[in-house]
Amino acid sequence: MSCLIRCLLYSHHIHARAKIKAIHRLAENCNVDGIFKVGRPGYVFFHGDELNVQKAVKALKVNIIQL
Repeated sequence: MSCLIRCLLYSHHIHARAKIKAIHRLAENCNVDGIFKVGRPGYVFFHGDELNVQKAVKALKVNIIQL
């Protein structure tokens, strides 16, 4: 049985259009919902199945932005 979790991540800034699009694609690919705030500071919020959120957070930290 899986549970739903939420995760809020902070970034110094999120400005580049490529990174914004990559975050959106990542959420779709990992099957999680969420929102993000662009600018300075930047925030990313994921909500979904625990394993999917963990997968999205790991991919975000490694491939897209430095948190």
